[in-house]
Amino acid sequence: MNKKALVLNAIIGLLIALVLIFFVLKIGSDLFRLSDQAKNGFIDLTQWVKEVQSSSNPNEIRKEFFYLDKKTYVYLINNVSRNMHITKHSLWGISLPFYSVFGKDVDFTLVTPEQCLNVNCLCLCRKYKDETDRTCQEVICEPLPGVEFSPGTGMILDRGYKGTGIFEGEEGPRRQEVTVIKCIAGQPYCKKSKDGDISIIFSWPDEKFDVYAKNGAK
Repeated sequence: MNKKALVLNAIIGLLIALVLIFFVLKIGSDLFRLSDQAKNGFIDLTQWVKEVQSSSNPNEIRKEFFYLDKKTYVYLINNVSRNMHITKHSLWGISLPFYSVFGKDVDFTLVTPEQCLNVNCLCLCRKYKDETDRTCQEVICEPLPGVEFSPGTGMILDRGYKGTGIFEGEEGPRRQEVTVIKCIAGQPYCKKSKDGDISIIFSWPDEKFDVYAKNGAK
């Protein structure tokens, strides 16, 4: 075998090895992206919502730490969001065309499992295709009978991003602080709510502002 053939074979072997390494790393990152801690934390979150909602205190508030894996998001299902199709990105959760200048366009549907067709739910999306099509491919949902979500609660809550508020920066930290509030109408985070509505607020523990989801819901 001549020198050119040897060099060509070496190059082809190197390319094949690089492709194999890429796929191994990708599969490994997908396997280790999801954690039991985040899954169990979501189960805890639904329990906190139930406890706050059933509290005799008309303005019950509970704060806890919450962990959210990369490329996952929490979303609520109610009469507004059930099977909603989202086609515009907005920092403030306003799906109007002129707000799309503040972010990327999206095109996806909030998946509604059968157990949430007639009752409000909180769901954890653990897998979706990409940042444009965030239709959930792996979801855990918890029905929450009797719970009405405050209009001020973001429809989608994820790790958000650190940026100027207009241009996206790096993804927010894994650890967040979640505040569950039993609303009194007119109070902070409950301005458009009825008494007894549940408001859920995600924030970064070390920051002084709320997390904005990538779809724009606050």
